[in-house]
Amino acid sequence: MSEQLHAVAIIHPTPGKETRDQTGTNVFLYQEIYDNKEAVDIHMKSSHFISAVGTLTAEGLVTKPIEIIAINPVGGFASR
Repeated sequence: MSEQLHAVAIIHPTPGKETRDQTGTNVFLYQEIYDNKEAVDIHMKSSHFISAVGTLTAEGLVTKPIEIIAINPVGGFASR
């Protein structure tokens, strides 16, 4: 069985701060797939991830902390 970990990152943009092509969207969902737990840890501790989260928060671009939820793919999503 694969060690792959699937996750969804949930980002709540500040109204008016959404990307130009997504104006009015009140939540962004990003599906992420990692090879294993070690890959998740490396990503979460990387300088670019820490910097991005810091910038989003410091510049008031999000209304809530970023949520990361582990998921189990089902149905058609399981083959991705």
